[in-house]
Amino acid sequence: MAVGGTGPRAVITSASYEARKFGIRSAMPTAQALRLFPGLIMVHPDFSSYGELSRKVFSSLKNICPVVEQVSVDEAYLDFTGCERLYKSREASAEKVKAKVTEATGLKCTVAIGTNKLVTKIGSDLAKPDGLLVIPSGDEEKLLRPLSIRKIPGMGPKTSLNFEYRGIMTCGDLADFNTSELKKLFGDHALYFQRCAKGISDSPVSTDGERKSLSVEETFDVDIGDFEVLRECTRRMSEELATGLRDEGLTARTIQIKIRYGDFSTLVRAETLSQPTSMAKILFQTALHLLTKNKDPNLKLRLFGMSVRNFVAKENKIEQFDLFESPQKRIKEEKIEAIKDELKKKFGEKILR
Repeated sequence: MAVGGTGPRAVITSASYEARKFGIRSAMPTAQALRLFPGLIMVHPDFSSYGELSRKVFSSLKNICPVVEQVSVDEAYLDFTGCERLYKSREASAEKVKAKVTEATGLKCTVAIGTNKLVTKIGSDLAKPDGLLVIPSGDEEKLLRPLSIRKIPGMGPKTSLNFEYRGIMTCGDLADFNTSELKKLFGDHALYFQRCAKGISDSPVSTDGERKSLSVEETFDVDIGDFEVLRECTRRMSEELATGLRDEGLTARTIQIKIRYGDFSTLVRAETLSQPTSMAKILFQTALHLLTKNKDPNLKLRLFGMSVRNFVAKENKIEQFDLFESPQKRIKEEKIEAIKDELKKKFGEKILR
Protein backbone atom coordinates (compact mmCIF):
# COMPACT_ATOMS: atom_id res chain seq x y z
CA MET A 1 0.00 0.00 0.00
CA ALA A 2 0.99 3.64 -0.37
CA VAL A 3 -0.30 6.98 0.87
CA GLY A 4 -0.91 9.70 -1.69
CA GLY A 5 -3.28 11.21 -4.21
CA THR A 6 -4.72 9.42 -7.24
CA GLY A 7 -5.03 12.25 -9.78
CA PRO A 8 -2.81 12.62 -12.87
CA ARG A 9 -0.38 14.89 -11.00
CA ALA A 10 -0.52 13.12 -7.64
CA VAL A 11 2.61 11.86 -5.88
CA ILE A 12 3.33 9.20 -3.26
CA THR A 13 3.67 10.60 0.26
CA SER A 14 4.78 7.34 1.87
CA ALA A 15 4.92 3.66 0.98
CA SER A 16 4.82 0.47 3.04
CA TYR A 17 7.97 -1.66 3.21
CA GLU A 18 6.28 -4.28 1.01
CA ALA A 19 5.65 -1.62 -1.65
CA ARG A 20 9.22 -0.34 -1.44
CA LYS A 21 10.48 -3.75 -2.61
CA PHE A 22 8.97 -2.88 -6.01
CA GLY A 23 10.85 0.44 -6.15
CA ILE A 24 7.94 2.57 -4.93
CA ARG A 25 9.09 5.53 -2.83
CA SER A 26 7.96 8.91 -1.53
CA ALA A 27 7.79 11.81 -4.03
CA MET A 28 7.30 9.36 -6.92
CA PRO A 29 4.35 10.15 -9.25
CA THR A 30 1.40 7.91 -8.37
CA ALA A 31 1.01 6.90 -12.03
CA GLN A 32 4.61 5.60 -12.05
CA ALA A 33 4.03 3.70 -8.78
CA LEU A 34 0.93 2.01 -10.24
CA ARG A 35 2.95 0.98 -13.30
CA LEU A 36 5.56 -0.63 -11.03
CA PHE A 37 2.85 -2.54 -9.13
CA PRO A 38 -0.69 -2.34 -10.60
CA GLY A 39 -2.22 -3.91 -7.48
CA LEU A 40 -0.96 -1.11 -5.23
CA ILE A 41 -3.57 -0.06 -2.64
CA MET A 42 -3.78 3.74 -2.47
CA VAL A 43 -4.80 5.50 0.76
CA HIS A 44 -5.55 9.23 0.87
CA PRO A 45 -3.53 11.21 3.47
CA ASP A 46 -5.21 12.45 6.65
CA PHE A 47 -3.04 15.34 7.81
CA SER A 48 -5.21 16.34 10.77
CA SER A 49 -4.80 12.83 12.24
CA TYR A 50 -1.04 12.96 11.66
CA GLY A 51 -0.83 16.26 13.53
CA GLU A 52 -2.82 14.93 16.47
CA LEU A 53 -0.67 11.78 16.71
CA SER A 54 2.50 13.85 16.40
CA ARG A 55 1.46 16.01 19.36
CA LYS A 56 0.89 12.87 21.45
CA VAL A 57 4.28 11.44 20.47
CA PHE A 58 6.20 14.57 21.41
CA SER A 59 4.27 15.03 24.63
CA SER A 60 5.38 11.50 25.60
CA LEU A 61 9.01 12.17 24.67
CA LYS A 62 9.16 15.33 26.78
CA ASN A 63 8.07 13.30 29.80
CA ILE A 64 11.02 10.95 29.30
CA CYS A 65 13.83 13.35 28.50
CA PRO A 66 14.17 17.12 29.15
CA VAL A 67 15.98 17.95 25.88
CA VAL A 68 13.91 17.07 22.79
CA GLU A 69 14.53 18.57 19.34
CA GLN A 70 11.64 18.01 16.95
CA VAL A 71 12.82 17.97 13.33
CA SER A 72 9.65 16.78 11.57
CA VAL A 73 6.16 15.50 12.30
CA ASP A 74 7.59 12.07 13.23
CA GLU A 75 11.30 12.55 13.96
CA ALA A 76 13.28 13.89 16.90
CA TYR A 77 16.64 13.96 18.63
CA LEU A 78 16.82 13.39 22.40
CA ASP A 79 19.80 14.31 24.59
CA PHE A 80 19.94 12.07 27.67
CA THR A 81 22.99 13.82 29.14
CA GLY A 82 22.41 14.12 32.90
CA CYS A 83 19.75 11.38 32.93
CA GLU A 84 22.16 8.51 33.52
CA ARG A 85 20.82 7.76 37.03
CA LEU A 86 17.25 7.48 35.75
CA TYR A 87 17.96 4.57 33.40
CA LYS A 88 20.04 1.45 33.99
CA SER A 89 21.51 1.50 30.48
CA ARG A 90 21.24 3.21 27.11
CA GLU A 91 19.17 0.28 25.87
CA ALA A 92 16.78 0.79 28.80
CA SER A 93 16.25 4.44 27.85
CA ALA A 94 15.53 3.41 24.25
CA GLU A 95 13.05 0.76 25.34
CA LYS A 96 11.34 3.40 27.49
CA VAL A 97 10.96 5.67 24.44
CA LYS A 98 9.53 2.86 22.31
CA ALA A 99 7.10 1.77 25.04
CA LYS A 100 5.85 5.30 25.76
CA VAL A 101 5.23 6.09 22.09
CA THR A 102 3.29 2.85 21.63
CA GLU A 103 1.32 3.48 24.82
CA ALA A 104 0.35 7.01 23.72
CA THR A 105 -0.48 6.29 20.09
CA GLY A 106 -0.42 2.56 19.31
CA LEU A 107 2.43 3.30 16.86
CA LYS A 108 5.80 1.57 16.65
CA CYS A 109 9.01 3.56 16.36
CA THR A 110 12.70 3.07 15.67
CA VAL A 111 15.42 4.31 18.03
CA ALA A 112 19.16 4.62 17.42
CA ILE A 113 21.61 5.57 20.18
CA GLY A 114 24.93 7.22 19.42
CA THR A 115 27.33 9.97 20.35
CA ASN A 116 25.99 12.52 17.84
CA LYS A 117 22.97 13.39 15.71
CA LEU A 118 24.59 12.33 12.44
CA VAL A 119 25.16 8.69 13.35
CA THR A 120 21.82 8.34 15.13
CA LYS A 121 20.03 9.69 12.04
CA ILE A 122 21.76 7.17 9.78
CA GLY A 123 21.45 4.43 12.41
CA SER A 124 17.70 4.89 12.74
CA ASP A 125 17.33 4.56 8.96
CA LEU A 126 19.29 1.29 9.08
CA ALA A 127 17.24 -0.10 11.98
CA LYS A 128 13.77 0.51 10.50
CA PRO A 129 11.12 -0.69 10.98
CA ASP A 130 10.51 -0.89 14.74
CA GLY A 131 14.20 -1.35 15.50
CA LEU A 132 16.72 -0.44 18.19
CA LEU A 133 20.37 0.14 17.28
CA VAL A 134 23.20 1.13 19.63
CA ILE A 135 26.34 2.59 18.03
CA PRO A 136 29.13 2.38 20.65
CA SER A 137 31.42 5.37 21.07
CA GLY A 138 34.39 4.91 18.73
CA ASP A 139 32.44 2.76 16.23
CA GLU A 140 30.92 5.67 14.27
CA GLU A 141 33.24 5.39 11.25
CA LYS A 142 33.02 1.60 11.31
CA LEU A 143 29.24 1.81 10.95
CA LEU A 144 29.41 4.26 8.06
CA ARG A 145 32.33 2.87 5.98
CA PRO A 146 30.40 0.33 3.88
CA LEU A 147 27.41 2.63 3.30
CA SER A 148 26.76 4.63 0.13
CA ILE A 149 27.72 8.30 0.34
CA ARG A 150 24.05 9.00 -0.46
CA LYS A 151 23.23 7.95 3.12
CA ILE A 152 24.91 11.11 4.44
CA PRO A 153 22.18 13.63 5.41
CA GLY A 154 22.29 16.67 3.13
CA MET A 155 24.15 14.86 0.34
CA GLY A 156 22.17 15.89 -2.74
CA PRO A 157 22.05 13.96 -6.02
CA LYS A 158 24.30 16.44 -7.86
CA THR A 159 27.02 16.34 -5.19
CA SER A 160 26.88 12.55 -4.92
CA LEU A 161 27.18 12.17 -8.72
CA ASN A 162 30.27 14.42 -8.70
CA PHE A 163 31.85 12.27 -5.98
CA GLU A 164 30.88 9.00 -7.69
CA TYR A 165 32.40 10.21 -10.98
CA ARG A 166 35.73 10.32 -9.11
CA GLY A 167 35.22 6.80 -7.77
CA ILE A 168 34.02 7.88 -4.31
CA MET A 169 31.12 5.48 -3.87
CA THR A 170 31.05 4.70 -0.14
CA CYS A 171 31.61 6.62 3.08
CA GLY A 172 34.84 4.65 3.44
CA ASP A 173 36.05 5.92 0.03
CA LEU A 174 35.26 9.48 1.06
CA ALA A 175 36.89 9.13 4.49
CA ASP A 176 40.12 7.79 2.92
CA PHE A 177 40.33 10.35 0.08
CA ASN A 178 43.26 12.76 0.28
CA THR A 179 41.94 15.86 2.07
CA SER A 180 43.91 18.49 0.13
CA GLU A 181 42.98 16.85 -3.19
CA LEU A 182 39.34 16.69 -2.12
CA LYS A 183 39.34 20.40 -1.30
CA LYS A 184 40.99 21.25 -4.63
CA LEU A 185 38.45 19.21 -6.60
CA PHE A 186 35.22 20.05 -4.76
CA GLY A 187 35.86 23.03 -2.47
CA ASP A 188 35.58 23.54 1.28
CA HIS A 189 32.08 22.06 1.50
CA ALA A 190 33.47 18.64 0.54
CA LEU A 191 35.51 18.63 3.74
CA TYR A 192 32.26 18.79 5.72
CA PHE A 193 31.01 15.64 3.96
CA GLN A 194 34.34 13.93 4.62
CA ARG A 195 33.94 14.60 8.34
CA CYS A 196 30.42 13.17 8.12
CA ALA A 197 31.77 10.06 6.37
CA LYS A 198 34.01 9.55 9.40
CA GLY A 199 31.03 9.90 11.77
CA ILE A 200 32.19 13.26 13.10
CA SER A 201 29.55 15.84 13.97
CA ASP A 202 29.27 18.48 16.69
CA SER A 203 25.75 19.70 15.96
CA PRO A 204 23.99 20.06 19.36
CA VAL A 205 20.49 18.87 20.21
CA SER A 206 18.62 22.16 20.25
CA THR A 207 15.22 22.99 21.72
CA ASP A 208 15.06 26.64 20.68
CA GLY A 209 13.88 26.13 17.11
CA GLU A 210 10.76 28.26 16.71
CA ARG A 211 8.22 27.71 13.96
CA LYS A 212 8.65 30.40 11.31
CA SER A 213 5.59 29.71 9.16
CA LEU A 214 2.56 27.52 8.50
CA SER A 215 1.66 26.66 4.93
CA VAL A 216 -0.67 24.60 2.78
CA GLU A 217 -0.82 24.19 -0.98
CA GLU A 218 -2.59 22.13 -3.60
CA THR A 219 -1.53 20.97 -7.05
CA PHE A 220 -4.66 20.56 -9.16
CA ASP A 221 -5.30 17.48 -11.29
CA VAL A 222 -6.06 19.81 -14.20
CA ASP A 223 -5.22 23.51 -14.53
CA ILE A 224 -7.95 25.64 -12.93
CA GLY A 225 -9.30 28.91 -14.31
CA ASP A 226 -12.72 28.95 -12.62
CA PHE A 227 -12.48 31.67 -9.96
CA GLU A 228 -15.27 30.15 -7.84
CA VAL A 229 -13.22 26.93 -7.52
CA LEU A 230 -10.18 28.96 -6.48
CA ARG A 231 -12.33 30.95 -4.04
CA GLU A 232 -13.50 27.72 -2.37
CA CYS A 233 -9.90 26.45 -2.26
CA THR A 234 -8.86 29.70 -0.54
CA ARG A 235 -11.66 29.34 2.01
CA ARG A 236 -10.70 25.74 2.80
CA MET A 237 -7.00 26.61 3.19
CA SER A 238 -7.86 29.59 5.41
CA GLU A 239 -9.82 27.28 7.74
CA GLU A 240 -6.93 24.81 7.88
CA LEU A 241 -4.32 27.47 8.63
CA ALA A 242 -6.51 29.15 11.24
CA THR A 243 -6.99 25.82 13.03
CA GLY A 244 -3.22 25.21 12.92
CA LEU A 245 -2.52 28.63 14.42
CA ARG A 246 -4.98 28.13 17.27
CA ASP A 247 -3.63 24.63 17.98
CA GLU A 248 -0.19 26.15 18.54
CA GLY A 249 -1.43 29.18 20.46
CA LEU A 250 -0.26 31.57 17.73
CA THR A 251 -1.57 34.49 15.74
CA ALA A 252 -0.07 35.63 12.41
CA ARG A 253 0.50 39.08 11.04
CA THR A 254 1.52 38.19 7.45
CA ILE A 255 -0.58 36.22 4.94
CA GLN A 256 1.04 35.02 1.72
CA ILE A 257 -0.30 33.32 -1.40
CA LYS A 258 1.56 31.34 -4.07
CA ILE A 259 0.24 31.08 -7.63
CA ARG A 260 1.78 28.68 -10.18
CA TYR A 261 0.48 28.73 -13.73
CA GLY A 262 0.42 25.88 -16.25
CA ASP A 263 3.79 26.95 -17.69
CA PHE A 264 5.32 26.65 -14.16
CA SER A 265 5.83 30.42 -13.81
CA THR A 266 5.26 31.23 -10.14
CA LEU A 267 4.05 34.36 -8.37
CA VAL A 268 4.26 34.99 -4.60
CA ARG A 269 2.46 37.88 -2.94
CA ALA A 270 1.99 38.80 0.73
CA GLU A 271 0.16 41.30 2.90
CA THR A 272 0.95 42.27 6.49
CA LEU A 273 -1.99 43.07 8.76
CA SER A 274 -2.08 45.85 11.33
CA GLN A 275 -3.21 43.28 13.92
CA PRO A 276 -2.14 39.61 14.15
CA THR A 277 -4.98 37.09 13.80
CA SER A 278 -5.95 33.42 13.96
CA MET A 279 -9.42 34.02 12.49
CA ALA A 280 -10.21 32.07 9.31
CA LYS A 281 -12.46 34.88 8.04
CA ILE A 282 -9.64 37.43 8.12
CA LEU A 283 -7.14 35.02 6.52
CA PHE A 284 -9.70 34.27 3.80
CA GLN A 285 -10.54 37.91 3.06
CA THR A 286 -6.86 38.86 2.86
CA ALA A 287 -5.84 35.91 0.68
CA LEU A 288 -8.83 36.39 -1.63
CA HIS A 289 -7.92 40.06 -2.05
CA LEU A 290 -4.35 39.06 -2.99
CA LEU A 291 -5.62 36.42 -5.42
CA THR A 292 -8.11 38.79 -7.08
CA LYS A 293 -5.52 41.54 -7.38
CA ASN A 294 -2.64 39.44 -8.73
CA LYS A 295 -4.02 36.51 -10.73
CA ASP A 296 -3.83 36.86 -14.50
CA PRO A 297 -7.47 36.36 -15.60
CA ASN A 298 -6.32 34.81 -18.90
CA LEU A 299 -4.20 32.05 -17.32
CA LYS A 300 -5.13 28.88 -15.48
CA LEU A 301 -3.49 27.75 -12.23
CA ARG A 302 -1.56 24.52 -11.81
CA LEU A 303 -0.97 25.14 -8.08
CA PHE A 304 -2.31 27.43 -5.38
CA GLY A 305 -0.90 27.80 -1.89
CA MET A 306 -1.29 29.89 1.26
CA SER A 307 1.01 30.49 4.20
CA VAL A 308 1.10 32.58 7.36
CA ARG A 309 4.13 33.94 9.20
CA ASN A 310 5.33 36.79 11.40
CA PHE A 311 3.87 35.08 14.46
CA VAL A 312 2.82 36.51 17.80
CA ALA A 313 2.06 34.16 20.67
CA LYS A 314 -1.59 34.41 21.74
CA GLU A 315 -0.68 35.36 25.31
CA ASN A 316 1.52 38.22 24.02
CA LYS A 317 -1.08 39.58 21.62
CA ILE A 318 -2.35 43.06 22.46
CA GLU A 319 -5.97 43.49 21.33
CA GLN A 320 -6.59 46.69 19.38
CA PHE A 321 -10.16 47.01 18.14
CA ASP A 322 -11.22 49.24 15.26
CA LEU A 323 -13.03 52.42 16.30
CA PHE A 324 -16.43 51.18 15.12
CA GLU A 325 -15.91 47.47 15.84
CA SER A 326 -17.85 45.75 18.60
CA PRO A 327 -15.52 43.94 21.05
CA GLN A 328 -18.42 41.64 21.94
CA LYS A 329 -18.76 40.59 18.30
CA ARG A 330 -15.03 39.75 18.05
CA ILE A 331 -15.15 37.71 21.29
CA LYS A 332 -18.23 35.87 20.05
CA GLU A 333 -16.55 35.03 16.73
CA GLU A 334 -13.48 33.71 18.53
CA LYS A 335 -15.67 31.49 20.72
CA ILE A 336 -17.38 30.13 17.60
CA GLU A 337 -13.95 29.35 16.07
CA ALA A 338 -12.96 27.47 19.26
CA ILE A 339 -16.18 25.42 19.14
CA LYS A 340 -15.54 24.60 15.47
CA ASP A 341 -12.03 23.36 16.40
CA GLU A 342 -13.45 21.07 19.08
CA LEU A 343 -16.10 19.66 16.72
CA LYS A 344 -13.54 18.95 13.99
CA LYS A 345 -11.16 17.25 16.45
CA LYS A 346 -13.96 15.05 17.77
CA PHE A 347 -15.82 14.22 14.57
CA GLY A 348 -13.39 15.00 11.72
CA GLU A 349 -12.87 17.84 9.27
CA LYS A 350 -16.04 17.11 7.28
CA ILE A 351 -18.45 17.53 10.21
CA LEU A 352 -18.91 21.24 9.34
CA ARG A 353 -19.94 22.58 5.94
